[in-house]
Amino acid sequence: MDWSFFTAMAALLTSLTALYLGIANRRKTNAETTQIVTNALDQIITRLRSEMDELVREAKKRDERIDFLEAQASEQQGRIESLRGRVKELERENLELRAGVQLLTLQVTTLGATPLYPPRKPGSDEMP
Repeated sequence: MDWSFFTAMAALLTSLTALYLGIANRRKTNAETTQIVTNALDQIITRLRSEMDELVREAKKRDERIDFLEAQASEQQGRIESLRGRVKELERENLELRAGVQLLTLQVTTLGATPLYPPRKPGSDEMP
């Protein structure tokens, strides 16, 4: 009997088994690698999501602060305009009073008396 046939069959069977086991191991390795990559990506995504949520919270806080400051600036602008109007009123009143003092001074000097409150010369900062 020729044992070479049986030897060849045994070698073929061993080779097919090794090939099958190699394919199975490669699939297992690929699956494990895929699982590792998936887990790593999941962790990265979770971390990025957390960071993004924090950035969104910070942006909302900034938006609220900006809204508050804009409202405050608008309120202050209204107050500034009001004060400008008041300054103009006071300037007009001051001009009227100065004109009245000049008329009274002229009137007193026309009557031959010396005014107790002499007007300042224009551009002078001296108080009487």
